Amino acid sequence: SEMSGGFSGVVRLSNVNDYIAPSTACIIPLKPTLEPAPNEAEVQLVGVHTKKPKSDKPSVKISISLADCLACAGCVTSAETVLIEEQSVQRAIEGLRASKLGVVTVSPSSLSSICAARGWSMEEGAKRLTDYFRAKGAQVVLDANVVQSLALRECWEEMKERMEEREKGGASRPLVVSACPGFVCYAEKSHGALLLPLMSRIKSYQGVAGLLVKEYLPRLIAVNKEGPSLSPSDIYHVAVMPCFDRKLEASRPENTTADGTRHVDCVLGTAELNEALSAFLEEQEGENMETDESHDSSWIVDKLPEEVTGFMRGSLYGLAGNLSGGYVDYGIDRWSATKGGAVRVEETKAASNLDVIRVFSTREGEESSRPFVAARIYGFRNIQNLVRKLKLKKELEYDLVEVMACPSGCANGGGQIRAATTQERNRVTENVEKLYSDLPRQSTDLQSIDEFRASIEEDKMRMDLKDVGANVNANLAW
Repeated sequence: SEMSGGFSGVVRLSNVNDYIAPSTACIIPLKPTLEPAPNEAEVQLVGVHTKKPKSDKPSVKISISLADCLACAGCVTSAETVLIEEQSVQRAIEGLRASKLGVVTVSPSSLSSICAARGWSMEEGAKRLTDYFRAKGAQVVLDANVVQSLALRECWEEMKERMEEREKGGASRPLVVSACPGFVCYAEKSHGALLLPLMSRIKSYQGVAGLLVKEYLPRLIAVNKEGPSLSPSDIYHVAVMPCFDRKLEASRPENTTADGTRHVDCVLGTAELNEALSAFLEEQEGENMETDESHDSSWIVDKLPEEVTGFMRGSLYGLAGNLSGGYVDYGIDRWSATKGGAVRVEETKAASNLDVIRVFSTREGEESSRPFVAARIYGFRNIQNLVRKLKLKKELEYDLVEVMACPSGCANGGGQIRAATTQERNRVTENVEKLYSDLPRQSTDLQSIDEFRASIEEDKMRMDLKDVGANVNANLAW
């Protein structure tokens, strides 16, 4: 199906061939909690059923949730129908209109893709998307880059810990940034023991945005004592993202509040939103536009910092680096700052979608010191090569590794607006990246984000990475 094609290559190909149709048998034990009746036939995995005497006991309905699928080392797409039913444009609109507060977070990759396809500037695109979501019941539309600034800072703190560990004679371990949900899924299912000890625990911008919307906004509203009193379940949060793997990420158990409310209720792929946007723009031209005036947003928008609501005015938050998070660029900037900016940078394209950047200190007395080495490793082939080197226990020179499942990273995510040919796809990806790179760059030091961070417990900023693959044999053995 169209949705199936949106998953990244590493999700579809982890364990080589685990991308199976929803009709294929699931390996999760479907055992009811009730004791089986006497003489009841044994359940057989091959699907052969023997006769059993009729029982007066009521039948027990057994179901598998998306969370079950994520905690399993088997298929991903058996949850496809759940994804389609629960995370669609129609469901997003219904949720926004039914909520006390509707919030939308837009990825810069998604905005860039839509603007490139429609010939809009980024500022115009932000305003048009705001008009669309306001008409559908949202009160607040956020730029995901505002919270990405916090994710970058948190990852750098992890990077400093790794460097201090090495300087004290400890192991030289690269920090593998795990903001890509496709790569996280692959690492947990296929190479947990190998990859998880190296990976950053910091959540992606979708995860951090979920904390801002569901954990911080209710507290902010309560402090200001204006507007309705809100619990996390009163807020409906939609995220517009460049890949369908983000739909899986939203269902991870750590991305929920204490009472089980999801931080992100619905994730839309860029192409899904773009299709709905076409119908909306036609309605606008015909002055037949459907609007939702039931939600006044001034009470909340006026209380939020300007950088948080800037998207709604077409004021966008640019960060150094590309659309895949900018972790390498930020790491290089911060390391260079420790050298007073006296550095020499050498960038090598080691292979397609594999860039290695070495940063040498040029300060007096440090010319021969070890450089800071970062790498961008994009696409499944390069990920496999990384895994192969780790398995062979080859010492990697990298300090910081930015890994993305998709070739060309998030600009070319599976949920983006697609081109017909490879050549056209490359051209579109270049245009998408250029639109973003032309944005004015902003500082990652924002007082409002500092206040948000101070209100959030340390563990909530982190993913709960688990070696799911280690349990597959136990799942099969029952």
